[in-house]
Amino acid sequence: MNIIVVTPPETYPVDLADVYLHLRLDPDDDSPPTHPDDAMLLRNIATATSEAEQMTKRAFVEQTLRIVLPCFPHRCPAYVELLRPPLIGVQSVRYYDVNNTLQTVSPSNYFVTDDLVPRLQFVESFATPCTYRRDDAVRVDYVAGYPPVGSPPEDYVANIPSQIKDAILLGAQLLYDQLSPEQRKAIEDARASLLRSYTVHTF
Repeated sequence: MNIIVVTPPETYPVDLADVYLHLRLDPDDDSPPTHPDDAMLLRNIATATSEAEQMTKRAFVEQTLRIVLPCFPHRCPAYVELLRPPLIGVQSVRYYDVNNTLQTVSPSNYFVTDDLVPRLQFVESFATPCTYRRDDAVRVDYVAGYPPVGSPPEDYVANIPSQIKDAILLGAQLLYDQLSPEQRKAIEDARASLLRSYTVHTF
């Protein structure tokens, strides 16, 4: 099973202003403020966010993901774990039939559980179709991340817990500051502590 990012997040959980404050940097008076290291800081934010998502096995900012499988699950009941919660919604379940033609499974043939890592579970009456021999014969598209606020959605980070944002800032600091081994260890431990209660454990 592979996970593909179909539509990446529109932003990151923290921005340059947050990083300036956390690192005690002094940006100039432009509108918006800028700093000579902005390009580096943006890369650090991206890397720190990716590291925190990998550590927690979560998606933070709304994004569209695709799980691809070589065939429908053979277990009973048949289900697919929708990794990287929280889940916002399932978009589609599709498969390549024996003629290598993409088909769509009707939503009436599956439902989603309320587990921390939700399962897309097929109903008992659903007879799993035969699929073409390819690694991505079955594809499940879904939207994950903390739900944005507004109608239409405008604030993509308001619902992300502050502990996660603080952990990302610590990650950016680890990439930016010149730290002694003792300082680095202390910051790494603090980041791990902030993320511990948000870490998803899958089996």
